[in-house]
Amino acid sequence: MRTKSFHALTFLAAMTATTAAHAGIPEGDVFLEIVNNRITTGLISEDGSEITHGVRLFAGDLGVDGPNFGSDPGFMGLPGTFQVGTSVAFNLRAALRKWDGTDFSTIPPETMTVALGPLGPVETPPVDMLVPGFSIPVSSDPGSEGEWHHHPVQTL
Repeated sequence: MRTKSFHALTFLAAMTATTAAHAGIPEGDVFLEIVNNRITTGLISEDGSEITHGVRLFAGDLGVDGPNFGSDPGFMGLPGTFQVGTSVAFNLRAALRKWDGTDFSTIPPETMTVALGPLGPVETPPVDMLVPGFSIPVSSDPGSEGEWHHHPVQTL
């Protein structure tokens, strides 16, 4: 089985921002596409009608459905983006950062985990280092044509 990998941390940092700090960040899911044999990101509206290429900062609120967790933003690749029979994986590339009113340079004592059903949890490291994530198979359900749309749960 082939595996495509992408690196995800920006969404974790973005979710720790205060409401005022991320008020200008548009909402939607992380759009995944393949450009020159590499997975790139953009922003896709929840209904899939609008795509903005090249976006790398995404908003998501914790605490909407329960304390300290959320499942937005999700990740979405349109049908045909990924081949059926492959998987898409992620890695955490650095420690969680906390917005201090000026920047995200502070590493807090708290950590964040990422899980999707039985996959994970994967926890942010206490220092900047690579932490392998998990792989999510591309759907082989009839009619899905390789669509890939998931909302992992992030817990602080």
